[in-house]
Amino acid sequence: MEHFNYALVSIFAVNLLATTGDVTLSWTSPIYPKLYSNDSSENPLGRPITETEDSWLGSLLLIGAIFGPFPFSFIATKFGRKLSLLCIAVPHIISYTTMAFAKTIYLFYFGRLFGGLALGGGYTLLPMYIAEVSETANRGMMSLTLNVFWAIGNFIPYAVGPFFIDNVV
Repeated sequence: MEHFNYALVSIFAVNLLATTGDVTLSWTSPIYPKLYSNDSSENPLGRPITETEDSWLGSLLLIGAIFGPFPFSFIATKFGRKLSLLCIAVPHIISYTTMAFAKTIYLFYFGRLFGGLALGGGYTLLPMYIAEVSETANRGMMSLTLNVFWAIGNFIPYAVGPFFIDNVV
């Protein structure tokens, strides 16, 4: 029973990482109206983005996600899953901080690319870690929690983004 509680706490903690990863996926939905705005008090760039810039903002996250599994898999193999999951926080922090203070499109690009690295690493390591710390009898149930937290991460920007984006950008 003691092991189950430890596993449950560990799984909950890594599921929070899953939520932050999927917030990155849905981030563009509430921010695009601001980036397309001509109002310089709303738009941190001071000008509307172009369709090409829109495409890059959407794509760079997934390009980063292609490459994210490689460094984090190496860290997981060399130093363990726990440390590699902690290391995923680094590109997340860099991504969110960069985009919070970005005044140029290139900083948004940089933030999206780093967010993608974390996303790719998380999608690779999170299921593996949850399967390893779960008991055989409840491994399926524990693995399912990952999907719930990913869905919550996708929901948050849609639910609160329109109300809080004025204060963020």
